[in-house]
Amino acid sequence: MATPYDSVDTTRDSNFASIRDSLYLLVSLNQYSISRTALETNSSDSKPAEGLLRVALFSKDLRLLKRSEAVHELQHQQPVVQTSGVDAHGRAQQVHITIPANAGTNLEPPNELNSMRQELAQDLRESRRKGVVPVFLSTLWFLFALAISIQGAFGYIVPADYENQQWLPIVVLCSIVDRNPASADDIRKKLNRLIDHVRKSLMDDQIRAAFVNTIDDVAERTEMQWRIDDIGLHCKAMGDTPFFESFSGQGRVKWHYGAAHAILCDVEEIYVGPEGRNWLHKEGRARTYLVLGKPSGGLEWFDYRELLQVMVSFICVGGTTFGAWILSYFTPTVGLGCRSGGYTVFMAIATILLVMEMGIWWWMDAKKDHLHHLQRRATLVNSHFGSTRFHVAWANISNGLRRLAGLCNAILGTVLTTVLPRAATTALKRRQRRIGDWFASLRTQQRWDYCFFRPVEIGNTIWLLYRIMAQTFGSDETCACMSSLWAGGGGYVDMQFW
Repeated sequence: MATPYDSVDTTRDSNFASIRDSLYLLVSLNQYSISRTALETNSSDSKPAEGLLRVALFSKDLRLLKRSEAVHELQHQQPVVQTSGVDAHGRAQQVHITIPANAGTNLEPPNELNSMRQELAQDLRESRRKGVVPVFLSTLWFLFALAISIQGAFGYIVPADYENQQWLPIVVLCSIVDRNPASADDIRKKLNRLIDHVRKSLMDDQIRAAFVNTIDDVAERTEMQWRIDDIGLHCKAMGDTPFFESFSGQGRVKWHYGAAHAILCDVEEIYVGPEGRNWLHKEGRARTYLVLGKPSGGLEWFDYRELLQVMVSFICVGGTTFGAWILSYFTPTVGLGCRSGGYTVFMAIATILLVMEMGIWWWMDAKKDHLHHLQRRATLVNSHFGSTRFHVAWANISNGLRRLAGLCNAILGTVLTTVLPRAATTALKRRQRRIGDWFASLRTQQRWDYCFFRPVEIGNTIWLLYRIMAQTFGSDETCACMSSLWAGGGGYVDMQFW
């Protein structure tokens, strides 16, 4: 869509290649979680962090501060040079002097940011190519395991429960999906190095002024002025905090907000959609809109369009599981036994957790305008349905739970003080304060995760492992399990299959 369909300039120095590398980097960094310091430095607003990311990805006119040497590992410091000096005792020593950000003499070439993006994108492509062969071999192993499972399930003589033990192909398939062909930590450091270089450059007033003056349109220049100044304040407040913290993609972290979805939706709405095909023909104006974006929004928000993908995935998995449940229920002996009933319990708990996770994701939407409309709508609705009594009841329940927690804490403290020696009690109180401070620093989503989701998920996983081990070692070969007593009408045993 960036170029005409009949003529695409794919040379390395073309605008198309530059945008392609920028979008490739955007997809790569989407799997990393952004630090809370970078997101919420300015009034708990993630828009400045998004602006910093946009400048690092799409800008070509930003001049960068010169570094004394290229460092592969991210070093959170200003560019330095080493000189020889003498200390107070007359001994020679190496003195590290920070290079001042003087315009002209301490700047990289004009196209250095674009060159850094191209080199980083090419490096990431080469590292990902190395993972093609392991994925190909794993795919062949999956097909081999699947063929063995099909042959065993539809053979002439197989155990009655053989079709319920075909978990090997699924394990191989999950290992292929979760495979990361490159070092996640190494990629994170390279991305942080690029963003850190841009961040330090935006802290310089002269660099920001020169960058704003590259825009021709007066209105766009004015908007860019206050937006870039806001990003500059954000960069100073960030300090030396790495922008990306850890690898969080592929379902490793709940409610992971990747930067790619928010930026791509914003770009599509504000410029690419209205321009249509060949939207890059005015390259300067396109990059201005790519860097500016909309004044509202941010990196964390709930997109209802993602619910469609979640529902389709759930239907694929849940439909297959429900079909297997129907076959198991109506296969003699009719009903639910220990094996099928145990899996039903696991699936029901997992479904409830999924619904609650989606609900909390929606409720904790960080899009301020959207939350404001929701609060207004909730106020209007509650005014007709007696919200005062509901809020009073909820406040009473919350106060009661707090009093109960305080009472339990006091009783436990008294018991521990009586039983344990003074040194152990002091150490426990110190650890309790640390845990309390850590818990107070957590967001609401993280509190739900640690206090509810993880314990329930661990219990549900233990239940699943228990059912698998019981089925594997024959603990289900009893009259109570084989007679499907979980059915409402009782159960029976078919002695022909005993």
